[in-house]
Amino acid sequence: MTRAVQRFFAQLALGYALLMGLYFLVPDGWLLAAYHHAIVAPGAALVRLLAPGALVNAELNALRSPGVVLEIVRGCDGTGVLFMLYAAVLAYPATWRRRCAALGGATAFVYVLNLARVVALYFIAARRPAWFEAAHTLYVPGLFVVAALAFFDVWARRRGTPDVLA
Repeated sequence: MTRAVQRFFAQLALGYALLMGLYFLVPDGWLLAAYHHAIVAPGAALVRLLAPGALVNAELNALRSPGVVLEIVRGCDGTGVLFMLYAAVLAYPATWRRRCAALGGATAFVYVLNLARVVALYFIAARRPAWFEAAHTLYVPGLFVVAALAFFDVWARRRGTPDVLA
């Protein structure tokens, strides 16, 4: 492993740890309000759009309907994957302009992915409750990480400069 690769992974790990540490300093009340406005209310609206008969409501940090309560809590909000992407982009050798563009793109990408994840998990909980645990803890998080890695790979390859980490 070259020094450049070692430096990249060290910076990535340090950046990720710093972002996660800061995240855990955010008061729960702030997160609950953010979850409601950014994830739960749009998620409920999407569920109603996709299934017009669904009796789903957005209540604080939860999507609620008869038989389903899907709570969004710290750690289930997409921030882990977002911070992984942020740390990778910031550690990768690129101009600050390219990094800032990637950070904005990563934010939008992870937001859309997370909203899709929440809606998909709601439908799994409502229609196939026996599948929920495996989908929530194994399959969907795995797909989320693969999608984030693909985003980073595409961004890194489109930098327009030779790969300095090879």
